[in-house]
Amino acid sequence: MAVEPSEGIVLSPADGVIEVLFPTAHAFGVRTPEGVEILVHVGVDTVNLRGEGFTALKGQGDRVTAGEPVIRFNLELVRSKAPSMLSPVLITTGQAFQVLKEGEVKGGDPILSYQP
Repeated sequence: MAVEPSEGIVLSPADGVIEVLFPTAHAFGVRTPEGVEILVHVGVDTVNLRGEGFTALKGQGDRVTAGEPVIRFNLELVRSKAPSMLSPVLITTGQAFQVLKEGEVKGGDPILSYQP
């Protein structure tokens, strides 16, 4: 799935541990207690900004809860320099999920349900 940010804050999509946080703070991966791995990437080609406009609020190895801020970014700056602000949220493991909500969502809205 992908999200179009309306503000310059990226929240953890689930409870878990930050397994990877890119040095440029444009993307991070979280692993849930069930072993689900989720990659969150802000915008398209934002790695090319080399961290400009991004601030990590959490670090690799930190525990997070769903809805907790992980990255802050300057939305207007990044929007002006990135080809798109469409931000992929990818499940990189093979678990099955049920979609709970589509369309406009707010931070904290459940959108997927894990199907063990």
